[in-house]
Parts: sequence; C-alpha cells; structure tokens
Amino acid sequence: MNRSELVSLAGDVPERVRGRRAVAHSDVTITLDSEDAVQRCLDQLAESDERLAASAANYDWKVAIVTRRDGIAGGQVRFGVAWYDRSFYEAKRDVYLGEDHVRMFAGMGSDVADVEVSHYELAA
Repeated sequence: MNRSELVSLAGDVPERVRGRRAVAHSDVTITLDSEDAVQRCLDQLAESDERLAASAANYDWKVAIVTRRDGIAGGQVRFGVAWYDRSFYEAKRDVYLGEDHVRMFAGMGSDVADVEVSHYELAA
C-alpha cells in the first residue's frame, strides 16, 4: 500500500506567489532508497525553500509530497517548480543534470537516473 504525506506547501501560498504568473511548470520525482536519504532530500528542499521565500526569484518550489510503500525502504519525494520568467526557464529547466545537482543527488545516495522531471509550458 502507498502512503503519501504532504510535507510542504512551499510557493503555493498566495503571499509567496506575489502576483507573479507562471510561464512553465516542472514536476520532479526523486526515488530514494532509505529513510535517511528521504530526510536529506527534504532537508535540502527546506533550506532552498527558505532562500526562495525571502526573494522574488524567477522560480519557486510548489507543493512537496513524500510517498512511501509498505515494506519498501525509502520512498519518493515529489515536488513542483513554478517558473516565472520564460528566458530563465529555457536556460535552467534542465539544471538538475548539472554537476552541482549530480553531486547533491550523490549525497542522498542517488543519481540522475533516480530523478524524473516533466516540463509543461503554460499558455500565455
């Protein structure tokens, strides 16, 4: 059986949106093989979320959900990214494939193969 837990509303709250309109959205799922790895991932998202909450960046995190399966170690961390500037989105949409992110994934005991990303450009 799957159990999902909402862990953050992040940039889904109106005061974080600040009247901005997203031009694109990305759905990210990271599959992790231990509870420690799930927690490290959530900690890194929380640190980044604090920085984004204090600024009006060209992107923001969206709701984060952890899904675990009974009897299977670890779980999946799912979250969204709202992109508020088209040029920034086009330049950064695949940043997760870069060296910094690959190193970050390794610190969680995973790699790019454990990350699924889907991008959606929104109608103007």
